Amino acid sequence: MAASNFRVHEYDTVHHLMSRIAHKVFILNEDDRNDFLDIMWRAAEFVGVTLLGWCVMTNHFHLLVYLPPPIELGEDEILRRYEILKGKTAAANKRKELDKFRSEGCEDVVNEWFERQRKRMYDIGSFMKIVKQWFTEMYNVRYSHTGTLWEGEYLDKGVKRTTSEMAKRLAYIHLNPIRALLASRFDEYRWSSFYDMNQEVIKQVRPARFISSSDKTGLTCFITTAIAGLRFIYGDELSLDDIIEQHTALLDHLLEEEKRRRAADIARLRAAGHDVPCDPLTSEALIIQAQAHLDEVRRASSVIKQVRPILSDELIKRAGLTSFITSPESNTSPESNTSPESITSPESNTSPESITSPESITSPEAITSKKTDSLDDTILNLLFENPALEVGDLVATLRIPQATVYRSIQRLKKCGALIRPSRAKPWIVTLSK
Repeated sequence: MAASNFRVHEYDTVHHLMSRIAHKVFILNEDDRNDFLDIMWRAAEFVGVTLLGWCVMTNHFHLLVYLPPPIELGEDEILRRYEILKGKTAAANKRKELDKFRSEGCEDVVNEWFERQRKRMYDIGSFMKIVKQWFTEMYNVRYSHTGTLWEGEYLDKGVKRTTSEMAKRLAYIHLNPIRALLASRFDEYRWSSFYDMNQEVIKQVRPARFISSSDKTGLTCFITTAIAGLRFIYGDELSLDDIIEQHTALLDHLLEEEKRRRAADIARLRAAGHDVPCDPLTSEALIIQAQAHLDEVRRASSVIKQVRPILSDELIKRAGLTSFITSPESNTSPESNTSPESITSPESNTSPESITSPESITSPEAITSKKTDSLDDTILNLLFENPALEVGDLVATLRIPQATVYRSIQRLKKCGALIRPSRAKPWIVTLSK
């Protein structure tokens, strides 16, 4: 756990932090999650990171935090943060101890203590160390637990400081309880920042579900922190109602994608002969829809395999292809680029030069292997017929590794034959390979 302190982070950055309980066991009950939120908030206030969103599950947690540029902290501010972290009693005792050292002329001891605290500020590793270490100590005392509690070091993913990227990452975090079937609505799960920023919760008398019994001063801290994090992401131009409405719409969109993804996975497994029950998050209607889509893709694939790798004259003209290498086993039509003399049987050892004349090659870049050219043209034709196909559909249809499909798509993108504005939009086949 201490190794995380040696990570180097740039300031003015956003981080998605995640850590899982060892062995992936689901052991965190309501009291444990309440205490985790308490420790999380205190650690963030002490270190100086800004909490943008969170979700504490029964076996792991997600945090979205902002690491601001550090500022010079005076002794009063350090002691104020120390009081938030340790409590009023511990802070009062520390003040007495420091005053005693000063009265005895041990100013260097006092300065050394303040310097140690400053080094713990504005550091993601220090924040995560406090959170995980303090929670482990609390959990071990409560349940007489020994041994490892957390599964290795925490995961830290940088997030671009754009509204779209931060909003998507926060929505992914808020979607966890729904994906795990721990709640049916986004605002039902009490250990998510979406619960705290929901207007209906703010308007009601909110139960004191967090903060240890020894300190009731922070009962509104999670509401204000959750709303501040939301405004950090979406900006101050919109009203809070509009921000929550916009974020809820994003959650609905991601949830629909998750339902369709699970339906597609079940459809593929059933098509392979596995008896897979319906996932509670999706529905049989979506699975049937996914099965119909899979059948359509496979029918299109069978047609393409019959004519592979020869494209029609119209497609060749629209694509602007000047060289096309046919496979030895394919029948050559008079309209193809191969001359009658180059038509040989599969048993003959035909060189590429005998299949395609040098004059038909316009540039060195056009000289490609038959296998690569055939695969690229097949994928191009598939996406031309059905622009809504995903990479997984191409993998299932062509029965080739996912990495091979990705390499082919990158080649087509690089030469300008394939364009996709965003993952939410269909492919655009320019046919200018």
